[in-house]
Amino acid sequence: MSGPTLESLVSPEYATYLVQLFQRFLSNDKAIREPAEQELDSALQHSPDQFLGAMGDLISTHEREDVRSMSAILLRKLASREPPYPDSTPTIQRDAYWIHLQQQTRTFIQARLITSLEREHVKQVRNKVCTLVGGLLVNNMATRVLQTENPNSLRTAVQGWPELLGTLYHFAQSDSDMHREITYKVIAQVPAIVEEQDVDHVKSVLGAGLRDRSIQVRAQGLKAMVNYVLLHDAKEAVKQFPGIVPPMVDILVALAEGQSANDEELLSDCLGTLADLAEWIPKLFKTSVDRLVDFVAAMLNAGDRFMSSTKWAALEVLLAISDRSKVMIRKSRFCATIVPLLLQMMVNITDEEEWYTNLNDEKTEDEEYEVAPQILDRLSLNLGGADVIPIAYPHIQRMFSSAQWQERHAALVVISNLAEGCHDIMLPELSSILSMVLEFANDVHPRVRYAACTAIGQMAIDFAPDLQMRHSRNIYPVLLALMQDSAVPKVQLHAAGASVNLTESIELTALEPFMDDIMNACSQLFNGHHVLQEEAVSLITTVANVAEGQFVKYYGAVMPILLSILQQATQKEHATLRSRALECAMLSALAVGKEALGNDAQVLLTVLSQAQREIEADPSSALSSFLPLAWGRMCKILGTEFAPYLQYVMPSLIVTSKQLPKYKVLNDDEEPEEDDDWDYTEHQGQRIGIMSSLLEDKCLAVEMFLVYAKELGADFAPYAPEVLAICIGLLGFDFHPGVKVAAAGCIPHLFKALILSPAERNSILVAWQGTSDSMMNQVLKGRTNVRMREDGEGLAALFKAYGDTMEEMGPGFGQMTLHGDNMVKFVGVVKNEIKHWLDTLSERLGSFLIFGRLLVATLNFVVSFVAMVNAPDQDEEAEQLDEIMEIDEDILSEASKCTHKVFKVQGTTLFGAFANLLEPLEAMMQSGDFKMTVPWALGIFCDLVQSTGPDAFQYQEHFLQRFIGGIVGDSPDLRQCAAYGIGVCAQYGGPNFYPAMAGAISNLVTAIAGSFINDPQHENREVTENAISALGKIYRFVLATSQGAQALVGQVDPDQLLKQWVEAFLKLPVLSDTIEAPFNVELLLDLVSSQNAVVLGSNNSNLAHIARALGEVLITEALVEDQAELQKRVATMFTSLLNSLDAAARKAVEDSFSVESLVVLRKYLR
Repeated sequence: MSGPTLESLVSPEYATYLVQLFQRFLSNDKAIREPAEQELDSALQHSPDQFLGAMGDLISTHEREDVRSMSAILLRKLASREPPYPDSTPTIQRDAYWIHLQQQTRTFIQARLITSLEREHVKQVRNKVCTLVGGLLVNNMATRVLQTENPNSLRTAVQGWPELLGTLYHFAQSDSDMHREITYKVIAQVPAIVEEQDVDHVKSVLGAGLRDRSIQVRAQGLKAMVNYVLLHDAKEAVKQFPGIVPPMVDILVALAEGQSANDEELLSDCLGTLADLAEWIPKLFKTSVDRLVDFVAAMLNAGDRFMSSTKWAALEVLLAISDRSKVMIRKSRFCATIVPLLLQMMVNITDEEEWYTNLNDEKTEDEEYEVAPQILDRLSLNLGGADVIPIAYPHIQRMFSSAQWQERHAALVVISNLAEGCHDIMLPELSSILSMVLEFANDVHPRVRYAACTAIGQMAIDFAPDLQMRHSRNIYPVLLALMQDSAVPKVQLHAAGASVNLTESIELTALEPFMDDIMNACSQLFNGHHVLQEEAVSLITTVANVAEGQFVKYYGAVMPILLSILQQATQKEHATLRSRALECAMLSALAVGKEALGNDAQVLLTVLSQAQREIEADPSSALSSFLPLAWGRMCKILGTEFAPYLQYVMPSLIVTSKQLPKYKVLNDDEEPEEDDDWDYTEHQGQRIGIMSSLLEDKCLAVEMFLVYAKELGADFAPYAPEVLAICIGLLGFDFHPGVKVAAAGCIPHLFKALILSPAERNSILVAWQGTSDSMMNQVLKGRTNVRMREDGEGLAALFKAYGDTMEEMGPGFGQMTLHGDNMVKFVGVVKNEIKHWLDTLSERLGSFLIFGRLLVATLNFVVSFVAMVNAPDQDEEAEQLDEIMEIDEDILSEASKCTHKVFKVQGTTLFGAFANLLEPLEAMMQSGDFKMTVPWALGIFCDLVQSTGPDAFQYQEHFLQRFIGGIVGDSPDLRQCAAYGIGVCAQYGGPNFYPAMAGAISNLVTAIAGSFINDPQHENREVTENAISALGKIYRFVLATSQGAQALVGQVDPDQLLKQWVEAFLKLPVLSDTIEAPFNVELLLDLVSSQNAVVLGSNNSNLAHIARALGEVLITEALVEDQAELQKRVATMFTSLLNSLDAAARKAVEDSFSVESLVVLRKYLR
């Protein structure tokens, strides 16, 4: 592109033309303004150097303030705009106009802007020029940083304008308040401009800003200092900037004492900046929390002196600290000072007529009333009940007994907002709290009844399922009565909403007595306002979801109403009703099943097809977020019969899944629009908006892939290659954690679809090798980015998907599934996870880790560990490490399960690569952490023995004696793992393991006897069950073989061992461990069937006990629901034994079961 000369850029004629164009551009007359907009776009597109260069000249030279101001605004916006690109151009390859300008043009504009900064005396214009300067450095560059995560992008931008930094440093020394303010304002916008400078020099410059004589300069200095500090690692920042917060609090106080509106605007701005600092580096506030508490309390007590938004900004600083450092807030005066003020704000509510008539808009109250409960909720979630309840409870008691409805109302709102965070403190008092709330459900004032409904609904969520199990019979009658309160529709609405919450987590047996009344109440609500109808539909949906097959009783009455809504309620105000009706229709159909659905299946398919066309014509339709789920549920109902409809649903899902994130960068003076579709975050000193609704749609599309692949199997195979490519590409998608999790979850089902299809075996194997490589690369990449629980969930999902896919591949592809580089990479990934865990553990415990060996700081390791975990006053670093360890625990747990599945498929072919794991596994077993780390390591060896059998003996020196000794270890987790390991060695290990069984038996017997004495309530039941199961496995797989009996001759009496096993089993049947239970139950059945005298006991004395144990098996739903053959055998034996007992013995057995259990057992006795 050839550029114009500098003379032409600044020619008087072109400047005059631009001024006239601006005037037309700003016209209120549409006929004048729209052509000017088109002309402006054309000039920019065809002559960007001339157009933008002349605009830069106007900023510094034109005599009119409005022209200089408009030039700064337009140059900022247009320079960051993208030129027209072909649609096929990837976003990452698109640059703004500023990048396309010739270097001489950019240099010319930059020089003019520095001149403007030096000379501009109109504050409003000067502020716009500062924003423009920051924008030219950041706006288009922030886009690259967001896409490439390359921090050098900003540094390149700074290096492209070397004169700017010198100018700013010069301004910082100026006697002019205006110049000093410019320095800090620009650095606040683009802190990266000084990131490469000497830290001490920058601290000196920015520190001077905090102490400046001008409060305006100090405010900008605060923002500059904070944004610069946020460029540093948190730990490094605490060391480098230890005393910066106290002078910042001084600035807040000075601004609060100011009299102008600008002072409050600056105050709010500074508070928002400080909240960012508190969120990321709370430790800097350690000595200033109480002073901040006093400052915030004074603001809250100042009546109307400050706007509500400024008060909330002040509270946000303290809440941000509480988000990250509970200890500092607990040690401060925060709760004692602020909680009572929040409660008082909640009483400031007026009884307006609009509240009674407005069903659509919940937020009709004063802002303080609306926000105070949210703050209380967040505080209780951060700190828990022990800190909040003692302060709040006396006020709640007083408010409940008040004659003023506002106070009774506020007390109920407090209960609603404390329930989740104070769950553990409130749960023991749930009965009394609920009784109090239910009492106010009959209050004379409708606003109080409304608040009682809200409290019940919130408690139904926060105390589920305890509240449903113990109190639903008392709650439903109250809510059903309030649903009849037609004089106050808003009370009806919230009574129905509370019923939805109550029903979502209820068991069918508790719901069943009220189903008729609920459905009748819903039918009455259909006669009311469409918002009431919406809630009625939601309640019916919830009932159908719980009732499942029993909902068929109501299906015939409900479905015609829903179909009528779907086909006729097409007005805009009925969009939500129609969407909920679609969800209800599909869940009702899913509940009753395909047979009961009958001809309605075709009707629903027609409705869905019409809705699909509607959404394609209008993507903003309210149905758009419900329709993919509706199609997915229809697929679950029809099964493989749904396959022909994939052609209608897959194209739009594929398009949605491929959509790139949409984002925008806000300028310094721009406020985010109130739009639920957008979320905003801070990045490199700039506020960036991301279109969250698009991300949610993308996530839903991928989740639908999972549904179709899982339900349709081979019928989904035609789409599997394309969807697999999409999912692999999304494994590193960091904008929405759910997308990554759903994409990973899809992969096993996609391979299953391919395996079940006629696809060539070799092509599937090739696809897996590539997928395996991509997944392991993402695990390694993801490990470096784990900072929050959502990151950990993505990494755990990758491990789960990898293991699940190996299982799917295994039966058909055997040991070819993983080989060569992929096997080495997998082992390397597991090794990396172990190393990361040990490093984190070492840091948490104050130890030192040399990879391969963990050096413990004290001999009292375990005692120190327990003390640290339980210490009430851990500092914020310990809290953060605890959170990291919780995240890592979930990741390592999935990695362990994944390893088990890989071993299961690969067998001995993994031995070569497995040798590389021995060193880190040994480090884990020497860590001294017997709760998690040691059991995890031993669990890997359990998998090894189970998968490779006798060949695993070559590694026995690493685990066998640890198994035997661990059986009687101090940690329940270690005892369970060790006992399980011995059982695995007995079952799969072969003859080389037999001699070690004698020592194992002795420890198992000791452990079982000790558990009955020391754990009479069986709180660690699975530990004892694994020990019992190990005895049974030694009997069956070792002593029952001639080689095993010979190896232990003279050391173990088989009959004595069997007696010890059966006595232990009859005392504590192996039921809760669903992995071990089937083996033990089948062993018992086999021994009874063979009339084994030891098991039957002298004179058949054990028969009643055996019948009792088998009865417990039958009522353990989790054990028998998927074990049809085992269930049949147990039922037959149970019936036979029970019938063989005399009347007294039989009655004793039956009396030992609860009434509910007998209902289950009697169906087997018919």
